Amino acid sequence: MKDGGDPGKERRRQARFIGTAVTLPFLMLAAPLVGLFGGRWLDERFGTEDLLTIIGVVLGLAAGGYQAYLLIREMMKDLD
Repeated sequence: MKDGGDPGKERRRQARFIGTAVTLPFLMLAAPLVGLFGGRWLDERFGTEDLLTIIGVVLGLAAGGYQAYLLIREMMKDLD
């Protein structure tokens, strides 16, 4: 326990930390998959071969990485 504080507050902090740690892998998987399937659908619709699929995956990776950064930053604030 941190500084002999409220045990309920410490439990909430730990639960939030665990929740964030569990969320990260799903976030890093989901964002590129949305880009993949969205890009494939758009490629079929507009006949652009794999161009929009590649763009969708890259944007999904960027979005997932950014969201992971924000989550980790929040998690680090909670540890202080």
